[in-house]
Amino acid sequence: MKVEHFLALKEKILGAENFNEPWEYFFDHFSENPAFMNMGKKTQSPLLQSILEEVGERLFRQKVKVTGMMLTEISQHNFVHGACSVQGRLASVMFFKDVNVGMLSILSSAQSHEVSMIRFTGVELKGKGPFMIDFPKYRVVH
Repeated sequence: MKVEHFLALKEKILGAENFNEPWEYFFDHFSENPAFMNMGKKTQSPLLQSILEEVGERLFRQKVKVTGMMLTEISQHNFVHGACSVQGRLASVMFFKDVNVGMLSILSSAQSHEVSMIRFTGVELKGKGPFMIDFPKYRVVH
C-alpha cells in the first residue's frame, strides 16, 4: 500500500463536501487490496466507542448502544477502521488518530438503501476519558 493512498483518504475525510467521496475512495483503493488487508492489527478503542455512542445519540435523539465493534489499526498511518452496530443498524467507521477526524456510515434499515454519513472530530482528554469535540454535519444518501 502506498502512503499516498492514506494521505489522499485523509484529505478526503477532512475536506469532502460530498461524503460519498471518502467512502468510495476507501472501497476503491483499500477494501479489496490484499496488502491493505494484511497491514493492520485488531484493536479496541474506548475513544471511538464513546464517539460513536455520542454520534448515535445525536443522530437518533435517544440513548444508543454500540455493539459488536471490530476495529483494525494500521499504526504506521495512524488509521483505524472497522464495523459495528449502532442501535441495531450496521455501521462502518474510519478514523485518523493523528488529526482526530473520522467518518461513520450507518445503514438506516435492512429494507432501505438509505445511509447516514457523518464526519466527526474527537480526542481523548488526559484524565477525563474520551470526548467528542465536534459533529459538524451529516449527509443522508439513498
